Amino acid sequence: MAKRKAKTKAYAKAGAAYNDKDAVKLYAVMQSIEKQQGGMPVKPDQLVEAARPRTSPIHHLFDWDTKRAAKRWLIHQARMHIAHLEIEIVVSKGTERMRAYHNVSIELTDDSKTRGYMSEGNVRASRETSDMVIAKAKRELESWKHRYVMYKRHFGVIYEALDAAGV
Repeated sequence: MAKRKAKTKAYAKAGAAYNDKDAVKLYAVMQSIEKQQGGMPVKPDQLVEAARPRTSPIHHLFDWDTKRAAKRWLIHQARMHIAHLEIEIVVSKGTERMRAYHNVSIELTDDSKTRGYMSEGNVRASRETSDMVIAKAKRELESWKHRYVMYKRHFGVIYEALDAAGV
């Protein structure tokens, strides 16, 4: 007996740079590339090439202005460098490695907000930023649970622990 394929519909995840309509188009293009390759993984450069023609249904999702795109790429590289920077601190039972900087949003005196990267030491020195980082960690755990729900039977103990912790 042949396995039935589940019916799927694409949606834009919260925070996506596109809406649900575009998600449907993006999903269709991804499925098409994957099918053309006999089920092999789709590489990002293949998606860019599929989007390059002005007639592509996902052309508008990409920044084709090379000067602006280059600046955005440099900013993205800076984020990646900061996100992958770790420090090692000495604790009572040895050393611990951890992220050196956290992305935080700070409310300014004029009621506006600024977003940027704050060192681990400064984050821990402030209850507000510590709570912000802990809340983000909890959201990431919730996201992980959601992303791998289809594999729950393989991660049973982890799911139980997260459920017990209220995540």
